Amino acid sequence: MNNNILSRQVRRNGRLGERYTEIQHASGLKVFVYPKKCSSVYAVLQVGLGSMDSEYLDADGNTCTMPLGTAHYLEHKMFESEHGDVMNDFSEMGANVNAYTSYTETCYTFSTCQ
Repeated sequence: MNNNILSRQVRRNGRLGERYTEIQHASGLKVFVYPKKCSSVYAVLQVGLGSMDSEYLDADGNTCTMPLGTAHYLEHKMFESEHGDVMNDFSEMGANVNAYTSYTETCYTFSTCQ
């Protein structure tokens, strides 16, 4: 097992009747892999920071306050790099990207053909 992966478990989603793999990364990131038989590949990165969030705990457990709208701001910053808009890089590879912020989360979506 990769040194950065703490656990890997195959689970079953009763509602969908499908199996998936849940991976816990050392960084705290949880990855859920749902294998599908289709001609496209989809990925969603969900971050637990939404438009209504104005506080978070730092590594030492201290409460930090941030302005409302920070999640939406970060949603847009995610696609910036030193050489321009990352969306153009994905487009050149034949992929589509998008993002949205709800009250409780920010999601980044990626799709491409196999």
